[in-house]
Amino acid sequence: MRMLYGRSPPSPRISSWHSSAIPTAIDLLAEQIQLSDEFYESGLNVLRQLAKVVIEVNIFAVSGNVQGDLALSLNVTAKNIASDRGGAFANTVINVSRRAGPNSVQSAMIAGLVQDAYQEMQQEFVPQVLKEMSTISIDRDALVAYDLVFRGFDKNDGGRLRRMIQDKEDKSFRYLSFDNSVPSIISIRVRHAGRLEDLADRVMRMMDTNSFKVEEPIIAPDIRDLVFLRNND
Repeated sequence: MRMLYGRSPPSPRISSWHSSAIPTAIDLLAEQIQLSDEFYESGLNVLRQLAKVVIEVNIFAVSGNVQGDLALSLNVTAKNIASDRGGAFANTVINVSRRAGPNSVQSAMIAGLVQDAYQEMQQEFVPQVLKEMSTISIDRDALVAYDLVFRGFDKNDGGRLRRMIQDKEDKSFRYLSFDNSVPSIISIRVRHAGRLEDLADRVMRMMDTNSFKVEEPIIAPDIRDLVFLRNND
């Protein structure tokens, strides 16, 4: 602030632009002060969200050839530290390379590779992390990943089960993936915010609506799989 008001403008040319129609530095500063509360509040909210996540970077390899070309491979993982369980929720491998020139310096090329990897991480991985962060919690309840395992079902039932889950998606219940690679077993991965027994009841109501008869799943603390055994009787 002393630099702004402690001396006159650096040249007459700048001061000659002063007009009532053009905002002065004081006007712009006043507007910034008015918005400062909103700015700091939003900034703190972002920091609170970021405090839930740690991004871990591991170097897989730095390789090169006789021509002097270099390649860098990084493994990048985002881990949720907001809860005691934590756990990784996003992962990717970043590969970057640079071709050597006649006057290339190897140390400078390695620094350039790190910069390239950082830029690619910003463009590809960070948006993925931000998207996934929005699913970490809903109304202060953690969205936890569960596997719904349907035993005694054949592959012809897989499509019905998958659509059954997808049709009931909401902010506290989200479809993630589907697996029917094992005969007579269909696994559907979901995220659910709330108690495990509520998730079991929700799925049982879906099964009844779609005329699937299954046994009640076993529910226990810290369990992550709900197994629904088909009742052919």
